[in-house]
Amino acid sequence: MAAQNKVGIAFENMFWSGHHQRFCSQAEELIDFVQALDNPYAGICWDTGHANLSGQHQAEAIRKMGGLLKAMHINDNTGKPKKDEHLIPFFGTVDWQPIIKALREIGYTGNFSFEVRKPFRALPKELNVDLLRFLHSVGEHLIQLA
Repeated sequence: MAAQNKVGIAFENMFWSGHHQRFCSQAEELIDFVQALDNPYAGICWDTGHANLSGQHQAEAIRKMGGLLKAMHINDNTGKPKKDEHLIPFFGTVDWQPIIKALREIGYTGNFSFEVRKPFRALPKELNVDLLRFLHSVGEHLIQLA
């Protein structure tokens, strides 16, 4: 239906279900899945936090995905199992420089969607605009890393 209406769908890497990794938590599984669909409207959404929790080498995964990568969920975490903390980049253990370098190498031109809801929940609403400005600065810094 999405293809008939020329709407793209990006499948996201996930990281666990109970004690087991979910299918498509690894880059290779996502690539195989999207290629099996054989549809130009199907692609991949890479979640940096999920990949960190899965222990993946993110730059290598991004290079493998290449043009199949259509969207990015940008967030950080401490890499502790089952703790998808959705931290602001640089507040966790994600190594950002190799990720940005790999995105440049594959010619990624899509958006960065920050998935950092917890900081917004912690602050009074009056500070949300300041936090958004800070996130903008973080994004500007990220794209300068490579």
